[in-house]
Amino acid sequence: MISRPNLDSWTMGDTITTDKQLISRARSVRSRYVKRDREVAVALDRLRGAGRVALIGGALRELHFLPPAQFTSDLDFVVEVQDAAAFKQVISHYDARPNKFGGYGLKFHGGIRIDFWSAQETWANVEGHKNVSRLEDVVETTFFNVDAILYVLGENRLVAKEGTREALNERFLDVNLLPNPNPAGAAIRAIRKLVVHHMRASGSLLNFIAEQIDTNGWQHLSNLDAKAYPHRPLLRHVCNRSSWSGESFVRYARANGDQLLTSKQLEFEFRRETPPHFSARPLDERS
Repeated sequence: MISRPNLDSWTMGDTITTDKQLISRARSVRSRYVKRDREVAVALDRLRGAGRVALIGGALRELHFLPPAQFTSDLDFVVEVQDAAAFKQVISHYDARPNKFGGYGLKFHGGIRIDFWSAQETWANVEGHKNVSRLEDVVETTFFNVDAILYVLGENRLVAKEGTREALNERFLDVNLLPNPNPAGAAIRAIRKLVVHHMRASGSLLNFIAEQIDTNGWQHLSNLDAKAYPHRPLLRHVCNRSSWSGESFVRYARANGDQLLTSKQLEFEFRRETPPHFSARPLDERS
C-alpha cells in the first residue's frame, strides 16, 4: 500500500499575533513538560545558575501556529554562559550527550528531550559568521527568519529580530543567516515549512533550495527527508517529481505565488495518483 499523508491534518491553525499570547503558550508548554518530569525544572534551574537562559526558535515558531496542548516537540535552549564551571557541572551531572551542532542533549521521562547550547559556542560564532556574546545576539544566527526569536526565562519577555513577528503573521519564509553546517538539511526543512505552514518563500530562499536541488538531486533530498522523518516523509509527495531541477522548482513555485502546493491541492494530486485501495493515514507534523 502506498503511504501518502492527509495534509489537512498538518495545517497549523490558531495563529497568534501578540507577545503576551506567545509567552503564555511557552509558559504553558514548560509547565506541562515539568508536570511529566519534575527534573526538567531542576535542569533548567541548574542552567540558569550558569547564566541567562532562553527558549529559542523552532518551538516558538510552532507555538505561534499551534495550541500548546498539541505541541510535543523537543525544546531548544541557549545559555549566555557567565559561569563556565556551573555550565560544565550541568553537563557532567546529567551526563549530557553532545548533539550535532556543538550543544548537548538531555532526555527525561515521557519522551521529553531538551537540547542546550552556550551562546558563545554557537556554530555561527565559532565559525566567525556572527559575533555572539549575549542572548540577544543569537537571533542573528538562525537560518530561517521565523526562528529569530527567543523567550528569556525568568525575564518573561521575548527577544526578536526586526521583522520576525511580521514574517510569522504573514507566513513569509526567508533566509536569516545563509551559511549553514547542513545546507541539504536546511533545504529540506524549508520545503517542509513552505508546504505545512502554507508559507510564501523569498526569492533568496527559493534560489538556495534550487542550488541544493542541483547539487544533491531531488531524489537524494527526498531520500534524506524520508530518513529524517520516517513516519511523515513529505518531499516524495510534492508533485511526485523525481527529476526536478533547481530551475524548474523555482519556476513552479513562482507560478504559484512563491508557494508550494497547498494541502488541498496536494490532496487532489494524491487522489488522482493513488490506487483505489489507498486510505490516507493522517500524520502529525512537528518539523
